[in-house]
Amino acid sequence: MFHKEDDTLDLLGQYTKSKDSIKTKQLENNKERIVYRDAGKFTINKKTTQNFSFMGISLTAIFIIILFIAMKTVSYNSNPLIGKWADINRNTPIKYMIEFTEDKIIKLGMSYKVNYEVYKDKVEVKMKAGFVESPIGEIYYIKDKNTIIEQTILGQRILKRIE
Repeated sequence: MFHKEDDTLDLLGQYTKSKDSIKTKQLENNKERIVYRDAGKFTINKKTTQNFSFMGISLTAIFIIILFIAMKTVSYNSNPLIGKWADINRNTPIKYMIEFTEDKIIKLGMSYKVNYEVYKDKVEVKMKAGFVESPIGEIYYIKDKNTIIEQTILGQRILKRIE
């Protein structure tokens, strides 16, 4: 029958064994310690590598979110339509006025939530209804800093900045 040696229970074996077997047992214990120490280093390195990769992914995600917020802020601030505009070319008793704010347009006395898509020489204004955005927007061409051209179904209307 095979049994594991136990120093506390096998007192007879302690007195009968030679000193050489004790040294080899200590040597084996040292080898086991080295193996376990190396295995521990391997698992520690694996964990730290995972932590660094997780930290890298987290930092990248945070950077992208900050970049997205900054781009949204810049697009609102660089929108050339923000302000009040009026059609001063026509001699009509009712003045045609439009006011653009960061997230809405006030046109003919009615307010609409909108999203802006700013291009080099034009701005597309898309109406929103809740979370749904209209697929078709109104296009305003930028002529200069104080003049825009509204493209409508009936034709073009030239608007001047009044504020």
